[in-house]
Amino acid sequence: MSQSNGTDNGALFVVGAGRGVGAAVARRFGRDARPVGLIARNRERLDGMTRQLGEDGITAAAAVADVRDVDAVRFAVDALERRLGTAEVLCVSPLPDVATIKPVVDTTAEDLREALELGVLGTAAAVGRVLPAMRATGRGTMLFTTGSAALTPRPDLDPMKPEETLRNGRVQGLRPGRMRRDEREDTGRRDAARSAREAAVS
Repeated sequence: MSQSNGTDNGALFVVGAGRGVGAAVARRFGRDARPVGLIARNRERLDGMTRQLGEDGITAAAAVADVRDVDAVRFAVDALERRLGTAEVLCVSPLPDVATIKPVVDTTAEDLREALELGVLGTAAAVGRVLPAMRATGRGTMLFTTGSAALTPRPDLDPMKPEETLRNGRVQGLRPGRMRRDEREDTGRRDAARSAREAAVS
């Protein structure tokens, strides 16, 4: 059961929290009295970021997880929700492994798999954990800070293009209008199937 964080603002969770974008997002939302949850694989860095946020008067907690490990990401989100309450804002900002960014002819299947694990699978695991509560309350924001290779392809960023294209497609599907339209279409398909079954037995 989630604990109350003592404010009317839901928590911010940063997946792939680093000292650049992740830290900046944490400070910005933390100034609005949102508790901040940080997820990354480096415990020492997380401790330093949490301590700095605390010195700035921001309630913060951290959970260690490799963004490529979907079970670890889910466990980390659950742990932060128990400490800080339900997430109302999710920021996903993992830093890609520069070793996998290479020309197309040098890209291996392993490079592509690592890029997908980092940018798609971990993202999907985090979204899957926070989305139900956001939809139930009608409130929620998701920030995805990478993805330029899907919009402006470059030969030297080949491993990132399919990963970011997949993630960006999923992000588009999470838009409120799109989700409502999908729900209406699903309802229409179920109604049509039910009518067909009723006609078949009458």
